[in-house]
Order: sequence, then structure tokens, then C-alpha cells
Amino acid sequence: MLLQSAAANNTTLYTMFGAITAALIAGAGLLYQIRRTRALERDKATWAAELEAQKVQHQLDVDLEVKRRTWDHEVETAERERRRAEAEAERERERAALLEATLHREVELGAAEYCEKLAHELSMLRILDLSRPLDLKKLYVQVRVQEQEPLRYLYDDELLTAIELEDLASAVVDQEGIEAPKKPPRPDRASPATLAPMEALQRHQRIVVVGDPGAGKTTMVRHLAFGIATRRGIPGLPDLPAYVELNHFIGSGHTSLLDYLAEFWADRYGFAGSRAHMEAKLTDGTAALLLDGLDEVLGGGSTEEATAAYNRVANEVNRLAARFPKAPMVVTCRRHGWRSGLVQFQVMEALDFEWAQIKTFIANWFGPKDVRSDGLVQALSGNSRLQTLAANPLLLSLIAIVYERDLELPERRAALYRRCVEVMLREWDSHRQISRYSRFTTDNKQDLLKQIAWHYHQLGQRYFAEDDLLALIAQYLPTIDLPPGDNRAILDEIAAQYGLLKAQAHGWYGFLHLTLQEHFTATALWERGPEGIEVATARRYDPWWEEVVLLLAGSLPDATPLLLGLLQLPADGSGREDDVLSLPDDDLFHTDLLMAARCLTGSPRIADTRLRQQIVRSLWRLLEETPYEQDRERAAQVLVGLLGSGRQLPEIIDYIADDQHSEDVRIALVDALGALGGRGAGERLLGLFTLRSELPGEVREHFIRALGKLRVGQAVPALLQELSKLQNSRPSSDMDTIARTHHLAAIAEALGATGGPADTLLLLLEQEAGSEWFGTLVRAVGDALAQLDDPSVPDLLLRFADRNGGWDLGGGSSLAGTYLNVAGEPGFRSLLDLVRAGDATGWEAVLIMVSLAEFSTRGHGRAWREDFLALAVDDSRPWQIRWLAMHCLDHLPGSVDELEFLTAHPSRNVAVSAAVTLAAWGAPGHLHLVQEAIVKHRLRPFIPLRSRDIRRSIGIASVRGRLMQVLAPYNDVAFSRRLTRAAIRAGIDSSSMQWLWEIDPEAAFDNCLRRGNRFSLLSDKIYAVLKVPRSCVADALETIRHVNAQPTVDGDIGTRTLLRMISVVADDAETVARLLAFVTTEIRDPRHLPPDYGLHTSQHAVREALYAVSRRARVRVLKDGTIVAITSA
Repeated sequence: MLLQSAAANNTTLYTMFGAITAALIAGAGLLYQIRRTRALERDKATWAAELEAQKVQHQLDVDLEVKRRTWDHEVETAERERRRAEAEAERERERAALLEATLHREVELGAAEYCEKLAHELSMLRILDLSRPLDLKKLYVQVRVQEQEPLRYLYDDELLTAIELEDLASAVVDQEGIEAPKKPPRPDRASPATLAPMEALQRHQRIVVVGDPGAGKTTMVRHLAFGIATRRGIPGLPDLPAYVELNHFIGSGHTSLLDYLAEFWADRYGFAGSRAHMEAKLTDGTAALLLDGLDEVLGGGSTEEATAAYNRVANEVNRLAARFPKAPMVVTCRRHGWRSGLVQFQVMEALDFEWAQIKTFIANWFGPKDVRSDGLVQALSGNSRLQTLAANPLLLSLIAIVYERDLELPERRAALYRRCVEVMLREWDSHRQISRYSRFTTDNKQDLLKQIAWHYHQLGQRYFAEDDLLALIAQYLPTIDLPPGDNRAILDEIAAQYGLLKAQAHGWYGFLHLTLQEHFTATALWERGPEGIEVATARRYDPWWEEVVLLLAGSLPDATPLLLGLLQLPADGSGREDDVLSLPDDDLFHTDLLMAARCLTGSPRIADTRLRQQIVRSLWRLLEETPYEQDRERAAQVLVGLLGSGRQLPEIIDYIADDQHSEDVRIALVDALGALGGRGAGERLLGLFTLRSELPGEVREHFIRALGKLRVGQAVPALLQELSKLQNSRPSSDMDTIARTHHLAAIAEALGATGGPADTLLLLLEQEAGSEWFGTLVRAVGDALAQLDDPSVPDLLLRFADRNGGWDLGGGSSLAGTYLNVAGEPGFRSLLDLVRAGDATGWEAVLIMVSLAEFSTRGHGRAWREDFLALAVDDSRPWQIRWLAMHCLDHLPGSVDELEFLTAHPSRNVAVSAAVTLAAWGAPGHLHLVQEAIVKHRLRPFIPLRSRDIRRSIGIASVRGRLMQVLAPYNDVAFSRRLTRAAIRAGIDSSSMQWLWEIDPEAAFDNCLRRGNRFSLLSDKIYAVLKVPRSCVADALETIRHVNAQPTVDGDIGTRTLLRMISVVADDAETVARLLAFVTTEIRDPRHLPPDYGLHTSQHAVREALYAVSRRARVRVLKDGTIVAITSA
């Protein structure tokens, strides 16, 4: 039972357990169903949401596609529009380019046609001989021009030379300790270069050529214009000549020279629209301004009008020079009309013809087979006075015209002009069987020309308005019973048929040359008798009348009244002493005496023979007694002109031979014979030099220089003997060493001028190598070799360089520049190859590059631009080589990209040089590098060199000139102020102060004066000054006065230099008065001086400055200190 109960309990339990299990299973199933249902509902919701999201996304995609298609359509439409616009713009550009090309072609054709017409116009010379116009190209003999000694930096060695010479001079004492009279030789200074006009233009870019009347200035500038017009397209040369006769510019009423040119070219040559083309060519330096006759603008009714006209032209030229810094410019001016005023222009002097040039001109004139050529050469060779006349190109032309007709020559200039006019007016027509206006005879023509010349010369006019001239002719014609209405026909006949008067511009006439106007004016004065003489004497101080007075003296049947008037002496001879040196009314410079003596050089007839003797005797006395070197030189020149003819030359030679006479006087006469004497004078000097071996050394040196100037070929043996004797001598002192070197240099230069042997000159250098002052000798030998007409010289120089280990001769000396001068472009290639290949290294390479850079400024080396560029960018090269290579590139423009990267170069000098070249190419964007280097004292004004045999650095190439050419046109006022502040902080010895003298001289002066450092202006640093600003002249003179009581060697050198600068720029009476204050009463009149009185060197400089400034200011300085204005009346 228990078992049954237990079984029943178990069964119940099983049943319950099963029920529970079933319930659990059922619950689990239910729970599963619930969860499943919920999951399905969630999935359904998710699917619904996703479906909705897909619907939204689809709608978004549809909208985006619509927008994309819309955008693509708009972009495509815009692109089509852009391409259409670009195509239209391209077509417009093509049309514009075509139009521009057409206009450019028209302008270029106009320029070419202008050049062709100008060349044709300039090609024919009309030098009075109207039977045949002269071909400029065939006849022209090149005038040489010489640099007037510039005021410049001296290199360190030159500066030391000047100071040491003064020290040595002060140390020359005799045994008793008293200063000896021996004088040191003059300090060595670079000889002024003698160049062809185109070389001068290429070297300096802006030049003023001054010279005497008829010196060939106009023909020279016409030949320059002709050469440029006919050689267009040649690299290195301008291709557009802008030739201007400045008097026409003044008469045009224009204030702008470019406006005048544009109008003139359009009217005369049909070159319309030239203004923009001209400006573009001037900007890039391919047009040259050739301005003739600055002095000819001085004509006018009064001094004030003349000065205003001159200043107006000078200011316009300066404005154009600043605006177009790359444009070459030439200005010509008569010597006596030059008043300075042109900034950044190098003054050049037109040299007289030498004998070889005279013979060439005559051969060109007559032709190769004309026996008259030899006849004229023979006639001139035997007459030194006519030789002197023939050295003037115009006078040589007149001589040729007269000789061609007469086969003989008159001796006097006045007679020569008169004969030439007679040939023109009377004999050419009859010779050619031409009949002119029968009632207007030759005498009538001469009378009319005299009246025209007299009328307009009184007015100070070189050119005459056509209406005024016709009125003057109409006024004259009734006096010879011709109707006034014939005035036009008469003018046409004289101008067109004879050429004595010439249409100078539209509506303007003038004599063919001012010399003819002066001749006819002198003839008019002669015919007026005593009245004419009175007019001439009243106007003798006016340079406008000077030539007229001289011609009048040669025309008068008796020049006695004129000479008495010039000397202000009574006609009865009362009160006249043995000589006329101490004339009471003459001025400080003996102007009256020298003018009267110059009148005698024309061989006038003088009834009062005693007067001629008195003038000559007074001239000799002035020569012997004056303590002033300048007075002595002027007196010697007049005496040689007066007595240097064949008959009286022995008197001068005998004087020079007499050892009893002063060495200074003998030297002055030798120098004057060298400058003015003819072949006869040279032969006489050679004879005396050969016979008198005991002549003092300094006198012999001047003999040698005179023989060289006169090119006496027979002197070569005597010069070689002198050279041998001097080389065998040994100096005993420093002064003797300097004197010996100068003597050797003089012999070398004379051998070059007379055709001596080139191998001897080079042997001289080898024998003197290493000697003191060797650089002086190298320069002299180099100049001599360049003068020799010997084709073997280039090879001799190459062999010389091989024997001596290269081109570096020591001390910064080299003959590389000489080699370039004689070898030309092939030599350029040879030297450049030495540098490029590394065969020339170190300082030899630098010296070669200095010569190449100098030569490149004259238009050479253009074929090797890429070689220069390769050197400039080569980091393995020294900075000096790269600097000089870029200096060569200054004149060879290229792309800015070629060098711009070098402006970031770590080498400051390389970066600065690149900036300079880029600015020279017209890209001044990096000039701040140059300015920064200057302000921070990082750029010296020269490239230093320490060569193999010198203990200190010397300057071998000027950085100043190159930089100033680039900086000056930009006139950066802010930079100038920065530099002034930097220089003030650094002091006078700093490089920034030296740069300040160049960039802003007024600020430099002001700095010295404000700091109370007046003495610093007179120290050796004065050599850093290029010029004294006109505004600082008064301060400069006050400086001299302030330190005058503290004489020192440096102060004396500085005083002389400062005075020379003042003499160049000052032109006012106030400066004359200030200079006069330095001249003591005793010095004004040499009679008060003891025979052995020696003047301080600064007193000579004061006197010369006073002379130069008073001439320019048109005032006279009387012996009592009175200043009198020179009037035209």
C-alpha cells in the first residue's frame, strides 16, 4: 500500500511535472510567437522606413541629375561663349597687331626714308667751290678729339704719388739747409685719351666737342650723322641720327627739342608721326642726338638774351639726358662760346690736323693723279705759317680752293679769305662761261654781302629771318640803281648760285660759315676807315668780335691806328716808353698787349715800325718777367705764332739754346713750338737737341715731347741715343728716380709718334721691369705702341707676354689694353679665350677683363655676348671676373631672366653687379641692392687689386663710373638722404662719403661745412670730388679763405684742385670778386716782385681760375682790382 501510495504520488508528481513542462513549453512557444510577431513588426517598420528613404533618395538623385544636366548645359553654354569671345579677342588682337605692324612698318619705312634723305643731304659738302660739290665720304679726313682732363678719382697709387711728390719737394734742401730751387716733376696723371669721334661717343655716351672756328666740328658731327644713317642695323651703333642745328631750334620758338624735331622731320623729310618712334629709340639707346652749334645760340641783342638762350638750350639738353639715359648725345661748341652747364657730359677738344692728315686731305681733294696735290704739299711744307693755318680744316679747304685756281698761296689769312671770295664771285662763272644777272656785278655782290654781314654782326646774329634779309636787300638795291622788287631774285642768285649765303632753315638764312660773316664784317670796318677802327677797338674784349679784329688787322693798308687803339696809346707817340708791357689801362691778364700781338701774327702792314718792335719787345718781357705759368704759356704761344715763320724762327731757337735764360721760359717756348710750329720748327728743334747734349734734363724732356708732337720722323736716331744714355744712368735720389721715369716715358711717347721701333719699346719695359714708378712707363709705352703704324705690333705684344709670364706686369700694370687697341676684334677674341680657358688666372685674368670691359664700352666684343654671360653666371670664377663680365654685358642688353637670379647670390658683389647690369638693360627693380651696399659701406668706388709685387691694395678699375651711369637717371631723393645720413655718421674717410661726393655733391659740401670740418675739403679726399656744384662755389671759396693761413702739403693740393673745379663751373662776376680777394696787390703787378720771387703753387691756381671765370662771366679785371663788364656795344 505504501508502495501503491508511493506509486500514486509518483504518478501525480509525474503528471504535474508533465503539466508544468507542457505549460512551460506552451508559454515558451507563446513567448516566441510574441517576440516573432514583434520582430516582424519591427522589420516591417524598418523596411517601410528604408523604402521611404529610398524613395526620398531617389527623388534627390532625380533632382540632382536634373540640376547637373542644367549646370552642364550652362557650363557648356558659357564655354562656347568664352571660346567665341576669345576668338573675337584674338581676331581683334590680330587686327590690332596688323594695324600696329602696318604702322610700325610705315614708321620704319619713314625712318629709313628719312635716313636716306638725310644721308644724301649730308653727303655733299659745299665749301664755297660750286664747280663741283664735294663728296663727304671721299673727302672727309677724320678729326681726332681729345679728352679735356677730367676731374676724377685718383687711384690709390696716383693719390700717393701727388702727396709724396710734394713731400719730396719740401725735402729737397742744399747743404746749408736752405730750400733749393729745384722743382719736382709734375705728378703723374693719366694722359687724356685721343679718340675718333665715334670711339669717344661709345666710350662716354655724352660728349661736348669744343674747338676753334673752322676746326671741323660741324663736318665731324655731320659725318657722324651720315655714318649712322648709312650703316643702320649694325650691332652696337645707333640707327637713327637726330641731327639738329641748335640755332634753328632757338629760332623755331619751340621749348621742346623733340617737338621741334618732329615738326622739322615732317616738314623737311616727310617723316610724319615720328615723335613716338623717336622717343622709343631714345629710350632704348638706338637713336643718337647730334646737336651742332651750342655757341651759335649766343647771338642776340644783349648779354642777357644770349645767356638766356644758352641756358635754355643747356637745360633742355640736360632734361633729355636725364629722361633718356641710354641715348648717345653729341654737342658741338666753339671754344670761346663754351660756358659749361651740361651735366654728365665729357668735354672733348677737336684737335688740329697733323701733317699726315693735311697731306691726306689734299690728296683726297685733288684726287690720286692730280699733280697739284704734290705742288700744294710742297708749298705748305716750306711755309710754317701757312702750315699752321692748314691745321684748321676750314682754312685748309680755302687754301685748296685758292691753290687749285692760282697754283700759289697768299700768306695772310685775310688775303686768303679775300682771294677765295674773289674766286667764287668773279672767276668761277667766267671759268665755266656762265652769265649771271648782268646789272648785278661782282662788286655789287661784295658790297651787299659786306652790308649784310655788318648789319647782322652788330646785332650779334649768326642767322637772319628771311623777311628781314629781303628788306635789307631792298633797301640796298636803289643805291646801285636797281629796283627794290628785285630783292628776291638777288637773294636767290647769291644763295643758290654762289652759296656764300645759305638757306639754313625754312625762313632763315646765314653765311655758309661764321668765318665768312666775320671776313665781310672786317672788310666793312676797313672801308669805314677811322670809324671802323674805333668800332673794332671798342669791342675788342667781346669774343663775338675777336676774329673780326684779327682779320681787320690783316686787311688794313696800315694797321698802326688799330694797334694804337687796342693798346690805348696816343696816335702822336707821346708817353710811349721802350715797351708797352705796363699799359695803365690794360687788365690783369695783359689782354690788350696779347690782342695787339695776335694781330701781328697776321703779317699786317705797319707804318710805325717802332710800334711793332715795342709790341714784340713787350711780349718778350712778359714772357721773361711774369711769375705766372699761365701768362708765360700764353705769351710764348703768341710769340711763336708771330716769330715762328721761316725767317724769324732762328731768333726763338737761339733764345732756347742760350743757357743764360730761364729754364721756365725756354720750356714755354719749346712747348709752344711743339704745339704751333710746322715742319721747319721740328727740324730746328731736332738740330738743337742733337748738338746740345748738355741741355738740362727737364728742358731736354720738353724737347722730346715737342719732337713727338710735331712727329719729326728724322728724330728717331736721336731719341734712341737719348734712350740708351738714360738707361745707362742711375738715379741718386728719389727725385732723380721720378725725373728719370718721366724722361723715359717722354722718349717712349715720342718714339711712338715719330715711328720708332716697336721692339725697342718693349725691350725698354723688360729692362725696367720692377723699377719704381714702373706703371708710368707701361702707360707711356702702351700709348706709343698704339700710335705706331706697324702691323707687326700685335704679334710683338703676344711674344712679349709669353716671355714675361703673361699680361700682368706688376703693380696693376698691363699692356692688354694696348694689344686690344692695335689688334681690334681678333685681339678681343684672343684675350677672352685666355680667361675662359683658364690659361690666364688670378690677377692676370682680372687685368685682362679690365681691358676687355674698357674696350667693350667703345662698341667692341658684341659677337661674344654669350661668353660674357657664361663668365657672369659661373660660380667657380672670382667675383672680380664676374663683375667685369657683367660690366661688358651692360652694353649688350638681353632678357632679364638671364641675370635676375644672380641678384639673390650670396656674394654681395655678384648680386650688386647683376642689379647694375639689369638696370642698364632698363630693369631697375633691384637697384635697392646697389643702394644698400653703398649706404652700408660695402661697396668701394674701385675694384681693388693686390698684385704680385705690391704691398698694398690699389684700384684698377672704376666702379664709380659704371654705377653713376645707372643711378644718375633715376635721381632717387630718398636714397640721397639716406646716404647723407650714413656718410655723416661714418666720416670723411668712409666709402659712403666718397659716394656722396658723386651722388649729391651739395650734401657732401654741406656736411663738411656744418660739422666745422672745412679743412677736410682741402685734404687728399678732395680727389673724390667730380665737380664743385655751382651752388657751392661761394662756400668753396670761403673754405679756401678760412684755411689759407694753415698751409700744408695736403691743403695746397686740395686748394689747387678745388680752384680748378671752380674755374670750370663758375660764370658770374660775384665769383670773380671773391677770387680777386686772394690776389694781393704785389702779385697783380709783377714789377713789384724781386727777380727770384717764387709763387706758391696755389697762387698760380687762383690766377688761372680768375682768368677762366672772368672770361666766362664777360668781365675784365683791371690791375687795380676794378671789375668792368664787357658790353657788346
